[in-house]
Amino acid sequence: MTPTQYNNPYLLQNSAATGSYSSFTNPYINNDQNLMSNIDRLFTERIEYYGNVELNRVNIKTNIINILLKGIIEYVRLFSFTKEDYYQIQLDTEVLKVMLWDFVEDSKIFENILEDLKTSVRGRCSEENLKKESFEDKIQNIISSIEIKNF
Repeated sequence: MTPTQYNNPYLLQNSAATGSYSSFTNPYINNDQNLMSNIDRLFTERIEYYGNVELNRVNIKTNIINILLKGIIEYVRLFSFTKEDYYQIQLDTEVLKVMLWDFVEDSKIFENILEDLKTSVRGRCSEENLKKESFEDKIQNIISSIEIKNF
């Protein structure tokens, strides 16, 4: 029994002569970075960002911060970034995490929005070599050495 050919134009067969269908290439996924961001997006837990607003100070501040950060994520999608821009966004999100920690009600939603921001910038980064882990360690060292006072 021989395997039949796929008629899907979006899947390109790499080894047609052998009949092996183990390696396909999707032209819309052009590199490993996009593949990893799609996998990250797939396994990201769905969280309701805009819940019911209760009339208390913390809940109102939380919803305003969430709306502003989601707006920044949408704004970021209009641009392309360099490696240095991505590193700066990583640093800025860590500083925001420290500064706005007291003003948010649910830290899980807040951290998820900041991760979405970093993922969005990383997806629009023009350079391939992003050493995320080593730079995040440096960020943690910088943040821990800085004493940020509440404003």
